[in-house]
Amino acid sequence: MVNGTNPMIKVALVKQENYNPEEIHSKLEEVLSASGILELVSGKKVLLKPNCTEAFLPEEGRTTHPQVLRGTIKLLQSADAAVKIGESSSVGIDTSSAYRSTGIAKIAEELSVELIDFKKSRYQEVKIDNGLILKKIKIPTEIFSADYLFSLAKLKTNYVSGISGTIKNLKGLLKDADKKRFHHLGIAPALADLMSCLPPTLGLVDGILGSELDEPKKGKVLAASVDLVAADYACAKIMGLEPYSVDHLRLAAERGSGGDISLIPSELEIIGGEISSFSTKFKSQPPGTESLEQEYQVFIKDGQACSSCLGALYLSFKKVKTQRPELLSILAGKEMVLGDYSGEINPEALLFGNCAVHKNKSFGTAVRGCVPTTSDFISGLLQSEKMKKQYNDAH
Repeated sequence: MVNGTNPMIKVALVKQENYNPEEIHSKLEEVLSASGILELVSGKKVLLKPNCTEAFLPEEGRTTHPQVLRGTIKLLQSADAAVKIGESSSVGIDTSSAYRSTGIAKIAEELSVELIDFKKSRYQEVKIDNGLILKKIKIPTEIFSADYLFSLAKLKTNYVSGISGTIKNLKGLLKDADKKRFHHLGIAPALADLMSCLPPTLGLVDGILGSELDEPKKGKVLAASVDLVAADYACAKIMGLEPYSVDHLRLAAERGSGGDISLIPSELEIIGGEISSFSTKFKSQPPGTESLEQEYQVFIKDGQACSSCLGALYLSFKKVKTQRPELLSILAGKEMVLGDYSGEINPEALLFGNCAVHKNKSFGTAVRGCVPTTSDFISGLLQSEKMKKQYNDAH
C-alpha cells in the first residue's frame, strides 16, 4: 500500500485482445515481471483470490478468465511459489458451482492447485486500528498462512461502487453476513478498513474482456501492480473515470498514505506506455438508486440491499427497457422495496429479493430470489399489475 516510503509505484500495462493461451502466458510474464510481482513471490506461499462472484460464463466478462488464471498460476509455480485459490462467491451463491461454471475448477485440477471455498472456512477475528468504520472483522484463517494475497480482478464498471477492481474484489474474502453488513455500514470505508488488516496484497486486472454495467466490453489490457490502489487508479483512468470520484479508491488511498492522496499520481510509474494509449471508455453510473428513480420514474426504498441484489435490479430494469419496452408503462410510478427496509410501504409495492420479502411478508408483490432473475422481476411486475387491475375492477 502507498505510504510514501517507496519513491515510485509501478503499474505494468500490456495490450492483449484475446485469450489465446500462448499469447496470454507471454503477456502475463511481461506484466508480472515488469511490476515486480514475480520477483516478490519467488519461493513464497501465495493465495490467489479470483473474481468468481457467480456462475457466469467466461465470455460474459464478469469473472476472472480461466486462461488468465492458468497463465498466472503457471508463472507463479515456475517461480517456486506454493499456490492456492480461495473465494467466497456472492451472497446466496454456491462457490463450488461458480468455480465450475467459470472454468476455474478445471484449471485448478489441471495444475494441481487446492481450491478453497471461504464460505466453509474457519474465520479469525482481527482488530482494525483506527478504522474508518470498522473496529474488527473476521477473515478466513487461510489468509494468514499466506505470504502474499493476490487479487485477480476484472476491468468493470458497476452500479454499486462505480468500479470493480482489485480492491472491490477483496469483498469475496468475507462471510455472506459481513458482505451485507458492509452495505449497511458503507461499503467504501469498509473496504478501506478491510485492506488495512490483510497481509501484503498484489493485484492483477484482467481487462481483455471486461464488463460495462454488467454487459461484456473489450478493454484489451492486462494490468499488474504490487499496490492495489495504484492498479485500480490506472484502471479507472483507462476506463475514462476520475479515479478519486470512486469513494472506496479515494478512501483506500487516504488510509494507506496517511491522508495524502496526491501520492498516487505523483509517484506512479506506468510501464508499457502512457495510460492514454490503453484508453477504452466505459460507461459508468453514480452508485445508488437515484439514477434508476430518475430514468424509470420509480420510487425505491432501499434497506441497504447487498451489491448482488442492487446489480440484479439494475440489470432487470435494463432488460425491461431493451427487451420488453411495453412494460415500461407498468414500471412508471411503481414503488420498489429492497433489502431490510422496515418502514411504511405501498400495498402495491414490488418486494425485490428474499430480504425484502421476508421483512414485509404481509405487503406487496414478492419477487423472490437471492438474487432474483430478470424473469422473476418481469413475472412480479405482471403479477403486480394483475392484482392492481383486479382491485380496481372490484371497486
